[in-house]
Amino acid sequence: MKRLLLPMLTIACVLAISATAYAVTMSIGETATAPAGTAVTVSGEITAANGNEYTISDGTGSVSVGFGPEWYEAVHLAVGEQITVDGEVDKGRDGTEAAEVDGFSVTMADGTVQTVRTGPGRPPWAGRGGPDGNAGTDAANDNCADGD
Repeated sequence: MKRLLLPMLTIACVLAISATAYAVTMSIGETATAPAGTAVTVSGEITAANGNEYTISDGTGSVSVGFGPEWYEAVHLAVGEQITVDGEVDKGRDGTEAAEVDGFSVTMADGTVQTVRTGPGRPPWAGRGGPDGNAGTDAANDNCADGD
């Protein structure tokens, strides 16, 4: 079991990094028709800010960009800033809501990059629990507990 752990973790890390490395650069207007889950890179000017939620515009449209809860990691941006966001298109649980971008990282005009999460999937602030918040049983942790 221990021999498999390192290769499995390596593969998981490569997949997480690859997801943002293969993002499609598109205009903000194109995000409206992109399928949910599409890895994207969008650039624009911040036109509204509320906590870790921003609206950015690029002349083709506007899109809401979220970076998760502030208690996890605060992103400090201001209206008027030019930014580039790597993330994924989110259209709500049923896929019918207006497109938003779940931001993984943001690059400011001066080249500074802030990474909030490494890629798609369950965000790190969501914890291990299911929809009811109950963590349940984790087989990996159970194996560690008895020394295997």
